[in-house]
This record gives sequence, structure tokens and C-alpha cells, in this order.
Amino acid sequence: MKLLPGPQLIMVLIDGLGDRPIKALENRTPLEAARTPTMDKMAREGTQGVYYPLGPGVPVGSGVAHNLLFEYDIEEYEGRGVLEVLGMGVELKKGDLCFRVNFATFNNRDVVLDRRAGRADKDLDEITLELNKAFNPNPFKKEIKLIHGFGHRGALIIRGWGGEVDLPEIDPQIEGMAIELPEGTREAELASFIFKTARKVMSDSVYNIKREKAALKPANGLLLRGASIYKPLESLEARTGLKSLAIAREHLYLGAARFAGMTTIQVDKDKDKVDKLMKNVHNYDFFFLHFKKTDTAGHDGKYMDKKKAIEEIDALIKPLLTLDNVAIVITGDHSTPCELKTHSGDAVPALFWGLNVPADEQVKFGERFARRGGAGQMHGGDVLRMLMNYAGRMVEYGL
Repeated sequence: MKLLPGPQLIMVLIDGLGDRPIKALENRTPLEAARTPTMDKMAREGTQGVYYPLGPGVPVGSGVAHNLLFEYDIEEYEGRGVLEVLGMGVELKKGDLCFRVNFATFNNRDVVLDRRAGRADKDLDEITLELNKAFNPNPFKKEIKLIHGFGHRGALIIRGWGGEVDLPEIDPQIEGMAIELPEGTREAELASFIFKTARKVMSDSVYNIKREKAALKPANGLLLRGASIYKPLESLEARTGLKSLAIAREHLYLGAARFAGMTTIQVDKDKDKVDKLMKNVHNYDFFFLHFKKTDTAGHDGKYMDKKKAIEEIDALIKPLLTLDNVAIVITGDHSTPCELKTHSGDAVPALFWGLNVPADEQVKFGERFARRGGAGQMHGGDVLRMLMNYAGRMVEYGL
């Protein structure tokens, strides 16, 4: 699908944006209650709609949601482990097996006491070095490499594993539950080796003694999730001709962008993200700009924090309106209602604005306005395509 010449395209992704009416906000959502002069101007001049990432009532993880937004089918989703590793800047080869990892706290019966080891990353780099020495060499004759990321998070790579993988999560998802290791397959033996080796090395580590002396929870085990095999796919640029830049902080979103073949820039502070885009505005055709705080507030059930985060993002993106030759979509990857504290299958609002984008009759950006908007109801793979369409860049089908 090659595109016609036309405006540059920008996707502003406000993570977990969608929500439900909250009584304390006068039965408005955090987006509807927020003071958003920038987005409201765009709403008056543009058009809105809603989309379901995979389908109505189907909650999705962030990895799946981003792959869909980047025009990849659900069958092309490789798994979150691959995305986390790519987001850390690691070069993968076809057949590499990847896990996303939590450094966690266990008791001596392998019961999970804290899935995030208190979220403290003190000495985890040193513990990671100890583990990589213990993992190699190994009975599987493959290189096993653990990488520490932000806080309690990490990733694990088994080079050249190959084949397919069908492995349950080595993570009960809730605290107070014991780990049940899988059996009967080569992958199960690998997971058991990694888990047991990590438990022994980490429990004996001098660095955990240091953590406990500092009144921190010990990081004495690993949780393994999102097992996936890397299989390179055609890039977004090869599919569409769009030379693309992604700007984000967290590894998952950088990884989803790298999986799609985008250039990525890791930017820690939200206030610097738009500035980074503006400095690169003449170098790319498509920009992906990611903001995370809204999703975190949704998971914590803090609707006032979510409202505040939306207001901060609204102020930050104001410079984008000074660009002449652009078409912009502002949306989320999924809904994270504060009352649920998790992802839901609710519709996600989307706002389109810019060159060639028609105006509907809505005057504010919000879930209820979006349901009445001119873009109608879409699915995840439609959002970027609709932006291309509004911008006048889609080639007529059948020519």
C-alpha cells in the first residue's frame, strides 16, 4: 500500500486514554472533565470517532494494541517479550526467544510476596551480572542473556532457540501464590532451569543483603512472561513508504516501533518529547509520540491524576498546531477505566485534525463527543489508515 504525496502524519498516543463516567467528576470521564484548550480547538476544526483495538468488549494488552495501530494484523503479533527486548535497543536475529522479566520477591517456598521487588532498582545491574554468569554455559548449549531495564523490569534472550513456543507465564499475576513450573517440553525445561538457577543465585547474592540493609525488599527471583520468538516482518516504511520516527520513554513502546522498522528516540521527560519532534520535523513522514502517565493513573484508580495528566499533555502538544503541512490524530491504545484499574474492551476516542481533515459538529474532545463524531466507529488497524485518508494520501483501490 503505497501512498500519495501529501501532509506529514503525526499520531499522539495518550496511553490508556479511554475511561468511563465518574460520579465525583459529575459523571464525566477524566478526558471530558479536563481543561483542554488545545484539543478542544482541534475538536472544533477537526473530526472525531471511536475505535475498538481488536473488537467491541475485547480488552487488549499494550503490545497488541500498538501493533494494530501500526497496521499489523493480530496474526503478526509476536508477543510482548520480543517488543520489550527490541525496546532496550538489542538487535535480534530470527529465532531468538525473548521473555519480559520482573525482578520479584519470594519466600522460601517460591510464593510470590511482591511481583516488583518494591519497584526499587538498587543493585539490580550487579545481580544481573551474577545471573548471566550462572546461566552460561547451560545444558541447552544456547546463550542466555538477562538485561535489566527500568526499575523492576528486565528482559531475557535465548539466542537461536528457533521453532515455535507455547509456554505459560511463569508468573501467577497475583501475590500470595506459589510458582507452578511447566513440564513436558523443551521450553518447559528451559524455563525451569532459568527460574531455579535465578532463585538460588539471587537468594545467595550479597547484593540482596545490601538491599535488605537499606530497608528494601530482596530481589530474589525472576518472573517470566510474554515468551515469544522473533520473526522479522516487512517494515511500515516498506508497506506504506512512510519514513517514521517514534518518540517514547518506555521500552515496550519503543520496541513496538522498532518491530515496525521505525527510527526511535528514547526521551525520559514528557516536556522534551514535542521539542524532539519539532527538531526532526523535516526528516520524517510519520511521527509517533507516546505519553504514559494517563495509563498509570488509570491502573492506580486515580481519576484526578489522570485528568491532570491529560491537561499537561494538552499544554505540551500546543506547538504542533503551528505546523502547516500536517495531519494529526490524538488517541489512546486502549481504555483503562479508573474504576476497573485495568484495561477494558471499551471504545477509545480518536481526534483527527490538520490539513484536508474535515470538521464535524463536535466542540470538545471526549468519549461522548467522539461517539457522535464524523469518523464513526473503527477498529485498531483503521486509525492510521483513516489519518492517511483524511490527509488525502490514500490511493484509490482498484486502480
